[in-house]
Order: sequence, then structure tokens, then C-alpha cells
Amino acid sequence: ARWNLPEKYVLFVGNQEPKKNLPMLVQAFFAARSHKRLPHKLLLVGQYGWKCGDLFRLIRELDAASYVLFTGYVPRGALPYLYNLADLFFFPSIVEGFGIPVIEAMACGCPALISDDPALREVAGGAAMEVPRGSLPAMREAMEFLLENDVERAKLREKGLARAAGFTWRRTAELAMQSYMKALG
Repeated sequence: ARWNLPEKYVLFVGNQEPKKNLPMLVQAFFAARSHKRLPHKLLLVGQYGWKCGDLFRLIRELDAASYVLFTGYVPRGALPYLYNLADLFFFPSIVEGFGIPVIEAMACGCPALISDDPALREVAGGAAMEVPRGSLPAMREAMEFLLENDVERAKLREKGLARAAGFTWRRTAELAMQSYMKALG
């Protein structure tokens, strides 16, 4: 209730900056919603970064303000609720260093759709559907396919939960220790 969430939505979580590829996400979502008359809204969660003006201008041009929603910053403790209620998580970044929101979404059982950025592909480990980060048609088609296909979303949900289970703080500490030991030789 605090964020006035829509009943059905596609979720993005992250700082809103050019490398996140949000204009392409908005355009693909606009096309999918128009083409298939999807009831979903697009929920963009995160702090406003630099060059957000272009994104806001695009939303005005598409007359999409009624179904492209911004929450701004959301406390970490509230994010699992947003992931759990989403029909789909989409992370279309052009480039990432790691992609923590992908793991968070999968850990919450939210089916994930990602760009083909190498870091995201490695993090997802085959547990998310991938699309070319520069292909508007591929993004639109993937969203349509997943939003209309409960079976495929369920498969991604299961794969994502299994993949996310391998990302623990203990495992991270073990890998860090191994790296230090190797470096010290």
C-alpha cells in the first residue's frame, strides 16, 4: 500500500542512469503493452541518477505516465515484497559489474529477463531468459512471451531459486579467501 503498487507489473530495480538501458526498456514495454494489450504496468524502483531527463521526456512523448511508475528509493528490507509481487523482473543493462538485483529477484522467486551483458549472463547462469541489449524487438517479444506464459515463468522461477541458493555470504567469503591465498602465493 505504501507504494500504491499495481496489481500486475514488470519490475526494474537499480539506479536510473544511462547504462541501465531504461529508455529501451520503456520503449519495449510500451510496444508489448500496446501490441498484446497487456494489463501490466512498469515499476521502476531506485534512485534517480544522471541523465534522467531523457527518460522522463520519452515517457511524456509516449503518453505512458499512467503505466510507467517510479517509486524512487525503496529500503532494502522492502525490496523482497516488490520482487515477490512482480510478474516479471527485467534488467536490460548495457553493461554491469555484477548485477545484484538479478540475484535478489531470483532469490525471491521472481522470473528474470536480462540483457546479454556478460556479467549478467554469468550471474544468472542460465536461470534467466536473455535478450540482446540493443534489440527493441527482442525485448518486446520476450516480455510478451513471458507475461503470457505461466509455464515458462514457473520454469524460470524454479531455475532462479536454485541458482540464487548458490550465492551465500559464506561462499563469497570462501572465494575471497581463495583469491587472497592465491595472490599471496
